[in-house]
Amino acid sequence: MIEKKNNETFGEYIVRLRQSKGYSQRKLAQLTGLSNTTISRIESGITEKPDAETIKILAQSLDVDEEYMFMAAGYIEKNEPSNPDMPRFTPKEEKDIAKRLEKMREDLLQQQGLMFYGEPVSEEAVESILAALEFGIRQAKIINKKYTPKKYRKDNNKE
Repeated sequence: MIEKKNNETFGEYIVRLRQSKGYSQRKLAQLTGLSNTTISRIESGITEKPDAETIKILAQSLDVDEEYMFMAAGYIEKNEPSNPDMPRFTPKEEKDIAKRLEKMREDLLQQQGLMFYGEPVSEEAVESILAALEFGIRQAKIINKKYTPKKYRKDNNKE
């Protein structure tokens, strides 16, 4: 696996990965299903931190460990240990999250005149909003998994 250099931006890292595979931007776009514009914006640094779904797609298409790709994009700190106790989501839960996010993306992009502080919302702002929403959805799922009603708790049998 090609590792990200310390002084390298995420976009520069993606360029190196793509070129190491012999892919053009167009070929990578075809493989990932992302637009040429999206690939170009990531590589040029216009989109500094793509949304989680884009990172997953890039990791798979460029044959890079997903967790490492998230680290390279700045979502995970390098010295932050992986937590084996952290709940993992089932493929069905991942699909549900992706479906929810796609619906939210469509809703956001279909808004005519969507503004933020009086300025039209950019594509990067929409991606940032979606990344925050994904984080919130995942946290809610984790919290809901941990919740056990009192009547089902083992320690409730003491009377």
